[in-house]
Amino acid sequence: MNPLADLPQNTSAFLTAVLENLSEGVVACDANGILTTFNRATREFHALPEAAIPPEQWALHYSLYKADGVTPMKTEDIPLFLALSGKPVRDIEMVIAAKDKRRTVLCNGQAIYDDHDKKIGAVVTMHDISDVKKASEELLLFNRTLEERVATRTEELQKANEKLSHEITERKKIQSALIDSEIRFRTLFEQSPLSVQLMSVDGKTIQINSAWQKLWGLSDEFIREYIFKEYNMLEDPQLITKNIMPIIKEAFNGKAGKIPAIFYDPESMGMREGRGRWVEAYITPIFDEYNRVREVVLIHQDVTEKIEFEKEIHAAKDAAEEANRLKSSFLANMSHEIRTPLGAILGFSELLKDPKLNHDERHEFLEIIGRSGKALTR
Repeated sequence: MNPLADLPQNTSAFLTAVLENLSEGVVACDANGILTTFNRATREFHALPEAAIPPEQWALHYSLYKADGVTPMKTEDIPLFLALSGKPVRDIEMVIAAKDKRRTVLCNGQAIYDDHDKKIGAVVTMHDISDVKKASEELLLFNRTLEERVATRTEELQKANEKLSHEITERKKIQSALIDSEIRFRTLFEQSPLSVQLMSVDGKTIQINSAWQKLWGLSDEFIREYIFKEYNMLEDPQLITKNIMPIIKEAFNGKAGKIPAIFYDPESMGMREGRGRWVEAYITPIFDEYNRVREVVLIHQDVTEKIEFEKEIHAAKDAAEEANRLKSSFLANMSHEIRTPLGAILGFSELLKDPKLNHDERHEFLEIIGRSGKALTR
């Protein structure tokens, strides 16, 4: 059984919902270089809306720089302009110096042609890799201080990063094919690495893609017999206990929302299949021609590796701080044990210079100096 055989009738609304809820920026222009698509992630990257300006003004208006973050981009270097010129755009780094934040993004794109092979515009996707670079720098710092344990972990993280880089590349290849047509939307839905789940207004699952099936590790039979026939998101006890249900119900009532990272475990619900994963999600309604909620789409993003990596970083940092605290405490105690007897030796040695001291006083001071000296040798 292929769960992707049928698509929702309201393709345009569905495509708009997917574009607006992608974590990657998507920007497109027509054949004249006028911007036509500027999704939510792109607006957040630039902290600006789209503007009907010629390509010669893109770099200045949107503060675009080369990968070094210093050199302003020339028009011919801008990824969207390269794509519009018919040149392939593959993994080009670009820095967006928005007012609120500087971001490094990885760009992929291509020109768009109609059925008569006439160029009608271009599209580019942008993936924010700023956090990945920052995480790599933190990992390098820990490599220098946590010796063999950190070195071993570094090797594991490098393998994970290679796998993640491959997945990101595949995702961008798929997302670069987004255009406003039913055939291309079908390709996106079927091949997207993002987990997509489509539900009816009563909470029943009516469509899922292969990424959703892979994310939760479920068989075709289990999806057919349980997910499509029995499971109801509005009655999911795990979503209720994790206080996620209010966000979900708002979406079913017409308001889109973002679900923060949660650990969802199918086994805790008594399912005979499935695996637990950390996921973030966007949930948004799709409206019919009468502005009534027709369906609800849920897009998951697997953040399990990110969450586990952050936990390990914090644990390593806490261990280093505790070791430093113990070292400081040890040195402070040693310093006190040396100063106390040494102060007695110096003080009573000075008192012995007094010619008015009698024999008993001198004898007492010498005994104190002797005891202090022995204390230093212990």
